[in-house]
Amino acid sequence: MVFVIFMTVINHIPYEFYQPYIGLLHFQDLMATPVVTGFHTAITLMVASWIAGYSIRLRDVIGLPGALLLAAGLQTLIIGLMALYIHLFVAFFLLLRSSPRALMAAPLNAAVVPRLEAAHRATYLSIQSLLGRLAFSGALMTLSVYAGQDTNWAVLSHTLTLCVGFALVGFVMLILTVRFVLGDSAQVVGQKDSV
Repeated sequence: MVFVIFMTVINHIPYEFYQPYIGLLHFQDLMATPVVTGFHTAITLMVASWIAGYSIRLRDVIGLPGALLLAAGLQTLIIGLMALYIHLFVAFFLLLRSSPRALMAAPLNAAVVPRLEAAHRATYLSIQSLLGRLAFSGALMTLSVYAGQDTNWAVLSHTLTLCVGFALVGFVMLILTVRFVLGDSAQVVGQKDSV
């Protein structure tokens, strides 16, 4: 649950900020930004679809913790590059922004769904989704306090630096707690203990 909430927040950060980021890449024609971001989104989704098709195979090679940490690490790297550099290379790298979700979705569902009682499955997944979106709303509200109103590189870089700080803290916490979480993996979510 905590992993999904954390990933919901950091997965939305590049999604929310990539359009202003691309807009700052010195396109002379203001109408070019929506066109470029439209093509960018289409290619991003194609890349994510391709990666999703290999996510279970990757999990089989590096294990579930490795796959989930790779997803979190990749998104943290993407946010970090956005915060540090305004460059076409980063815009190209942003084509991977939907890949962490594609990388984690199938392996995570394969691990979690069998542990849920059928009667609790929809409720658990709905609550998980709701909490993730509430957490991201809270993150946006917090960022609005610290970010300026201008859309310039200094403001965007400062905002993304705060985001990458959050992502790094969460990523380190995942690394430190992965063994503890795996040790508790035998529990069935939503199932009553037998007496």
